Amino acid sequence: MKNLILMRHGKSSWKDKELADFDRPLKKRGKRDTPLMGKLLRNEGFEPDIVISSPAVRCVETVDALFDSLKISEEMVEYNADFYHAEVDDYLEALSKLDDKVKSVLFVGHNPSLETLLQSLTGDIEALSTASAAWIKLSIEDWKQVNDEDLQGKLRDIWSPKQLRD
Repeated sequence: MKNLILMRHGKSSWKDKELADFDRPLKKRGKRDTPLMGKLLRNEGFEPDIVISSPAVRCVETVDALFDSLKISEEMVEYNADFYHAEVDDYLEALSKLDDKVKSVLFVGHNPSLETLLQSLTGDIEALSTASAAWIKLSIEDWKQVNDEDLQGKLRDIWSPKQLRD
């Protein structure tokens, strides 16, 4: 059994209209929500072996905000340029290259590709608002199996920061 968390980056800022999309940072709300989500994931028992993220500034800042709450270190983080404008195949390729000793992976990325990946792996149509996380259980032993057409993951749960604030 393998575990995959899909996490959309925290709420980003559009304040500086001159910044390229890639360079947009998190807003205060994004910086506040992200550690809450990390703590929730930790309390739910999720402990990633590896974190793979888009290198966009808002994703890097999201990962940085997870270090303490999710107990991850810089050595566990990889930045994948393909995740910035990712398609489902980009994510599946990243998974298929993982060492099979890796049991749990956290992806930090963007919509709409994360929602499409979630639907592709589980058949569930769910919205991922900023800083939301979806936990997918994959009944595979070998990461190369993510390319099997018959693979059907199970959505264990999905959370949004709004749920934590309400």
